[in-house]
Amino acid sequence: EPLSFLFVVNEFVANFEPLPGQVAPATDQWGNMVPPVNAASYESEEVGIVFRYCQGVVTPAADYRWYRPRMGEPGSIARYDAANNFEGYLVPYKTQSVFACSAHLPIVVSDGDSSLGASFIRRGCACDHAYDVESSTNTSYTAWNLLHFSSSPGMAGVSLAMTDGTGAPFVPARDPSWIPTLVPRVFENTRDDQGIPRSRGLAGEMPLVIALMAFHGRRNHASDVFSNQFWHYNQWRGPNSTPRCKYTHPLSENNPRGFVVSVCLD
Repeated sequence: EPLSFLFVVNEFVANFEPLPGQVAPATDQWGNMVPPVNAASYESEEVGIVFRYCQGVVTPAADYRWYRPRMGEPGSIARYDAANNFEGYLVPYKTQSVFACSAHLPIVVSDGDSSLGASFIRRGCACDHAYDVESSTNTSYTAWNLLHFSSSPGMAGVSLAMTDGTGAPFVPARDPSWIPTLVPRVFENTRDDQGIPRSRGLAGEMPLVIALMAFHGRRNHASDVFSNQFWHYNQWRGPNSTPRCKYTHPLSENNPRGFVVSVCLD
């Protein structure tokens, strides 16, 4: 059967001001700003267009919209009839959150919708264990990981983008054409090893890969990337350079930019 699914990219509108009792925004142990640490800091979201992917072609799915009752509650892609009557929710496949924080913390990723609860970046200290204990019983906790890549037997040269921190923080192939177009140059494989295969493409967890493409959209206009068919027949046909739109990839003095991407079965 033809491969077909629906997806939406929503851009978070977040408050990065210091929390009560703090004098500075939340950072990692090296002073890089990080995604919001609690649900209250997610003020709203810029809702994107729902698109259908079918056999390599991406088109708007006119009968579908993203619905979330309010921030802090789960959302989903829903179907509406011609009279705008709600017909039901789609079966979710996977939802992931992705933030570009700064030049020194380029891409952090997590499973699920990070706006639904508290989030956490591992610091290599005792507090990591406290998070592990809490997250084992509290599913609203989100663990952030630096973007990692792995490979798969039989797919030499294909880099699989992952959210769970497995693999390595660099691509397992050399000379990828999609660096720095879709992935920042810091993730390039710089090992002097002739055994490293030449890149044959970027794959991995679908919401994450979609989010990496979405950074080419202007602030609050991530859907333009897909409306303009920058992703067509499984190839990137957009700009062949680092995203240049103002604040697309934050500089050190800018706030992080983040998306939640939901993929549903068609």
